[in-house]
Amino acid sequence: MKNSLLLFFILFCFLFSFAQQNYEYVGFIKLNDSSLISLTVKLQETNGKISGYTLTDVGGEHETKSSIIGTYDLENKILRFREVETIYTKSYFSEDDLCYINFTSNAYRLGKSSKLKGKFKGLFPDKTECINGEILLTTKEKQLKKYRRQINL
Repeated sequence: MKNSLLLFFILFCFLFSFAQQNYEYVGFIKLNDSSLISLTVKLQETNGKISGYTLTDVGGEHETKSSIIGTYDLENKILRFREVETIYTKSYFSEDDLCYINFTSNAYRLGKSSKLKGKFKGLFPDKTECINGEILLTTKEKQLKKYRRQINL
């Protein structure tokens, strides 16, 4: 019985160390012309590999959900991700006309930093440059706390 419990504990610890970590951020894309577009980013990190999705223009006529892939370098605190495929869009633009986010943050601690911000480069599917700007996000939890404080005033 003791050996079974010890084996269970060791396996549990091993599996837990390889578990995916999930993170969700909400905020805006600020384009170079200062216009704002809502943005939600949901990331999963497993052994330095990033996957997940973005949701832009939430509730708007151009609402679009795109899958993302990327990497996270814990030692150097570098987070990189890029949109790679449209999951769905309400936009009347063709998929070839959609501009995909390519983002790198050089000072980010995944799971510890509550803000995620930095410049992004927009690329069409054929890799030609389109709209650039800045991403301004906070964790979903931080936004919910802020909202709860405002309604309790």
